[in-house]
Amino acid sequence: METESILKKKFESMLPYLDEHTARLYLGSEAISMGRGGKQKVSKTAGVSRVKIDKGIAELSSKEAVLPVDGQRIRKSGGGRKQAKESQ
Repeated sequence: METESILKKKFESMLPYLDEHTARLYLGSEAISMGRGGKQKVSKTAGVSRVKIDKGIAELSSKEAVLPVDGQRIRKSGGGRKQAKESQ
């Protein structure tokens, strides 16, 4: 119970300032440091899916680090609703 309240405080203070990529890495590192059952505990406490945590762990354990350069997009282009001009 004590660790959950500590984790909740950490997540509430950190996650609003992180973008998607760095949040995945942070959540993945927390899950790894907790050991067995860490993914489930982090998922429940942070309110994110375990898929997001799994992606963070995979990115951390990969040989090459992929960090976005300033001005580079985090998500791939082309997502979202098309402009009204294009659809008419």
